[in-house]
Amino acid sequence: MALWGEGSPGYLVEVFDRIGVDINELQARHHGTLRRLSDTNLQVWPGQWISGLCSAAVRVLGSELSAAFVLSQPGLAAPGALHYFHPQQDDLNRLSCEWLGHFGLRAHGQPDNVKEAPIDIFGNERLSTGFRKLIADIQDLSASISRNRGNEEALLSDFKALTVRSAALLVFTTASRGSRLDKLKCGSLLAHEELIHVEDKEVADGRGSRLLPKLDIHYWLLNGFLKAQTAASEKLVRQLPTKMRGDVLLELANQDLRFDAGCFQYFGRKGQRISRTPVSSADIGEVAQQYLQAPRNFMRHVVITHWTLARMDCTVLRALTGHAWASAEAPGPCATYAPTSLIAAIKAPLEQLLATWIVSPTQSQGHRAWPTHRLPLWRLFKVQGHYRKFITDGLQGPVFSRWHVAAMVMAEHIRHNLCSGQLPLGGKALMWLYLVFVDGLNEPQDLKAIFDHGDVLTRGTYGWTARWRREADRRNGRLIALQAPTSLFLESHWSSISIDAKESIGTDLARWLTAIQPNHPSKDCTPDRAKAILLAVASLWSDVAIPSALQTAYSTDTNAPFPSLRSAERLVNGFNRHTLPITTSGSRPSLVHQSESALHRLLKLIHKVGDNQQRLGEQKARAAYFLGHAASLRGSNDGSWTNALIKAIQQNIELIQHGSRKALQFSSLSTYVSSITDFIISRQNLNLLEVEENDLQVLSIELLEHARRKDGPTKSDVQSAAFWLLRSLENQGFRVLLHPPASSFWRLRPGRSRPVPVIDATDSDAAQTMLSATHTATQLNHDQLHLLVDLLQQVPLRWMEAATLDTTHILLGRPALRVEPSGFSHTKSTSSTRTLELPAALHGRLLDLARRVSAVSSSNRPLLFSEASSGSDDEAVPSRHNEDLAWVMRCILEDDFRIHDLRANVVSSLIFPGWRKTFDRWVRHQASGDELRGQFEHSSQSAWSAERASVVAGHSHPVVGVSYYAFIWPFLRCLALASLNAHLVPGSEFLRHASLSSAALDKARQRSSDTASNPWNHLASKRFHRDKLKGSNTPQPPTLHTPTVSMAIADQASAVAPVEELKQHRSLCLCSSGLPLEDSMDMARIEPHHRDALNTYLASLSSQDLESLRKREGGSSGQRSAAAEIDLIRSQAFEDLFKVLAPAAPHQLRRLLVLLSSRSGRDALPESSLSEVAGIFDGGDFKLEVIFGQRHFDAGAAARLSACKSLVMGQPVRDQGRAQRAFILQRSSELSLVAKARWRSVAAQLTFHLVRYKFGQSET
Repeated sequence: MALWGEGSPGYLVEVFDRIGVDINELQARHHGTLRRLSDTNLQVWPGQWISGLCSAAVRVLGSELSAAFVLSQPGLAAPGALHYFHPQQDDLNRLSCEWLGHFGLRAHGQPDNVKEAPIDIFGNERLSTGFRKLIADIQDLSASISRNRGNEEALLSDFKALTVRSAALLVFTTASRGSRLDKLKCGSLLAHEELIHVEDKEVADGRGSRLLPKLDIHYWLLNGFLKAQTAASEKLVRQLPTKMRGDVLLELANQDLRFDAGCFQYFGRKGQRISRTPVSSADIGEVAQQYLQAPRNFMRHVVITHWTLARMDCTVLRALTGHAWASAEAPGPCATYAPTSLIAAIKAPLEQLLATWIVSPTQSQGHRAWPTHRLPLWRLFKVQGHYRKFITDGLQGPVFSRWHVAAMVMAEHIRHNLCSGQLPLGGKALMWLYLVFVDGLNEPQDLKAIFDHGDVLTRGTYGWTARWRREADRRNGRLIALQAPTSLFLESHWSSISIDAKESIGTDLARWLTAIQPNHPSKDCTPDRAKAILLAVASLWSDVAIPSALQTAYSTDTNAPFPSLRSAERLVNGFNRHTLPITTSGSRPSLVHQSESALHRLLKLIHKVGDNQQRLGEQKARAAYFLGHAASLRGSNDGSWTNALIKAIQQNIELIQHGSRKALQFSSLSTYVSSITDFIISRQNLNLLEVEENDLQVLSIELLEHARRKDGPTKSDVQSAAFWLLRSLENQGFRVLLHPPASSFWRLRPGRSRPVPVIDATDSDAAQTMLSATHTATQLNHDQLHLLVDLLQQVPLRWMEAATLDTTHILLGRPALRVEPSGFSHTKSTSSTRTLELPAALHGRLLDLARRVSAVSSSNRPLLFSEASSGSDDEAVPSRHNEDLAWVMRCILEDDFRIHDLRANVVSSLIFPGWRKTFDRWVRHQASGDELRGQFEHSSQSAWSAERASVVAGHSHPVVGVSYYAFIWPFLRCLALASLNAHLVPGSEFLRHASLSSAALDKARQRSSDTASNPWNHLASKRFHRDKLKGSNTPQPPTLHTPTVSMAIADQASAVAPVEELKQHRSLCLCSSGLPLEDSMDMARIEPHHRDALNTYLASLSSQDLESLRKREGGSSGQRSAAAEIDLIRSQAFEDLFKVLAPAAPHQLRRLLVLLSSRSGRDALPESSLSEVAGIFDGGDFKLEVIFGQRHFDAGAAARLSACKSLVMGQPVRDQGRAQRAFILQRSSELSLVAKARWRSVAAQLTFHLVRYKFGQSET
């Protein structure tokens, strides 16, 4: 600022005053512009988002510390962080000129190119000299200790000086505060080969405790100190009498260090005994003054200043120093990178910075492995709950401690020994350890579900899988692919493992844990305690090694959504979705136009019934009147406010009819409803069944707050009405809150875990095709629906946000969309008001749609997706599109689907971009270790992806996206564990079962870099070749998976004689017509030994299959129709039909079944398929009649098909759609309509059983 001209301005306002610019007006305009046109990628500081000058300053200057200085905004940085930042005047001049240049301003006398001077804060030469002398003295003291020959006084003096200087050098090189040196434990510094634990300040949130990487100088320092301590201890042991030695001195002489003992302690004489004294902060201060003429924490000032001015990653700096504030911890809350990768990212820049002053001595080898008997596992088990709470809550970043170091050492020891085959345990206990430490299943609920059911571990297409269900799962269950080491272990040992005998697991683990921890009483290590300790170890290890977002989602306290079973089958086993049994999607929603909404008509009805002047009689008479008129108000949407209010009043009517004193009079109901009408009307388009449980709780709080804000005589009525409505909704099964939550609202989590289908580009294209084929409306409505589908699949919009978009929400100057309250619509929260970037093509389509909608609408701000046909309201929410899209997606996905699932897919892709390609490669054993690690490595671009996704999605905190939307977390967690398992080296047992030698594996690793970084790919691909699955290990699929069962029965059925085959199919048709199996076997005269095969086949059929087979033409299912079908099946004509259909090929029968099926919504068969199906009946006593719909009748095609000698063209009919229908006719006689329908039903049943029972085909 001094370069500006005469006189140095003291404040930014003076700068703009000199050029005639009002700083307040400029800031207001800039703030408003950024708020209106905010860029969601504009990051103020990690974890915090803001609009205005501050955001631009952080972006331009590259650091919140620099921005805080230039703008005089200390709140931009962590409390106390500015105390350590010391830019010089030249640095401030350069930063100020750069900041002014952002606005196109130039300081007076400012040169064109401002050269950055070398950073020199405390004097680089002075620091280099001081560190050089300090390191030389440490080396001299170490040599003096090793040369000492019995001079105890000199030995104690030298070791004290060495200990103090070693501790000081560690403090300086870690930029620590130099306090709480008693927290530098032996285990904290020596247990792990790559990490150390530092805890130099006690703060409320525990941020003084952090993990740091071991620098090269630390290996030299700690190994040298440990060697000198051992030498000094040995000399003292030899010089002292036996009674004066003590256990501690003997342990130090043998390098048998205690984990929780202080590391830097020097010896001293205390009478006849040798005592130990820990190094104090005053000792560090004396060393700093002696060598560097600075305070003990001076390197904290130096490192922070140099790091910031050099514009290195600020997140990495905070991980080093521990400076943090809410939502900006390092690692941050719900981070998508592995915490170990952030810790490792500290090493290179810190060593580069220290190299300015310190020349590291020759690096020595790493220290010896920490013995397992010195790991405090029991203490770790007691304290792990405190640290796990940061992960399960997801509101703050994780806090790491020395217990995490112990957990990592123990976990790596177990994982290494599992792969090398050195654990003396039985097969069940080994499998338990594999699932816990290799596959990361460390929730007791998951392990219980797996070991309580022997069929949850099955072999899939590419390896072994685990399928189980948690207590909070709504439907079906969850499926994951097991890691390659676990799959290979199960492949080799599955036949010898009895998973049901689970009582021996805990006993084996307790015996083994007692053997490696002999100092702990064995009576305390019970089987349950042994399991709990190992699960605590695995949990703490996972919290450090796996991204926090995945750990938060995995917790059973979170109840995060998960992939649906069908989606998991497709991604894990490579199954085509449409080979699985089809779940009914319901009938196509009907289009109903109403001039007045059902909600407004219901409100009128309530007030009429509650009006005493209407003379409707007593309460029971009014109840009858209400029920009679309310029946016409019910819609297909059960989640509407209309249906919710009707059910609430019906509950009160039941009390009236039973004469209960708790019943409210209709006049009171009218008062209640009128007092909260404004609240309901403002949310009239909310579908209570579509929203998440958290949204219902938010709605409850808003209603209670709405009642609290009311003043005047009606306040009590509003409060009573709010409580009545919430109580009624609770009775209807909605998870609402009857009282405001006492704790932080973010601690509320979903009560149940919900499956969400994975929707990819193929599904989107299929949905668009089906919409084009089935949607009947104007061209404008058709284009609206297609654009709405693309918008919801590319942009994280809530349904109401998309449905209430109007023409003014589309930005003209840039491809973006504004989400804000407008008209009668409102946003969910203040965070929901945002600007979303759009692809250019999508933005152009929105602009074109806005033009077309504006041309046909009389409104100034018409809704983009409202129905513009006659009789519709321009401002009405297009609920029809919601129903159309939901129905189509259910048909395409063949899975449960809600509109909100589209938003979940988009949010998941924002949090974890590019995950699908990596997962597909990993499942097929193709992903290298580098590729897997790259998915979870920390970088400046990916450090805050959860926060960015939170802003784009309109969430108030990243934990919302993780807990309610990021349903793909099981897939990502498998990838994160695979990246860790790639480091493990396969042992000889794995190589032997894969028929490989260590030399062959080494050659394979030399030939391929992918194999070198992940050798498990080579072993798994050889063992699990997709075309060579062994029948003995074929997985037994669950109820959804019927192909395996059907194929097994088909193999048996193909071996029987033709007569027996006819009998069996006749029996099956009788069963599908409604007869019990015993009666059908009697009628078909089947021998008893066929009972098991038939019973197994019928059990494999779903209730939906049986229901569809028993559904007859016209919906008739009476006894007369069933009896007539049974007679037809028992007749000679059925045998003739069987002789015609049995020789047909499976694909011909499937196409015939499509023609005979009554299922709506299917596509039409092409001419070639119709001709091929008709060929089945050539030369037989039957022929095929095909009927087209009038609207889709093609005379040319009909003429060509008529040339087939076994195909007859029927009269086209109305309202049939694109798909053809077919009937089976006898050549010798004419059939009535009733007989034709009966033959059609019987032929469909026979064709179905031929496909499923004879050929084992599931696609029916």
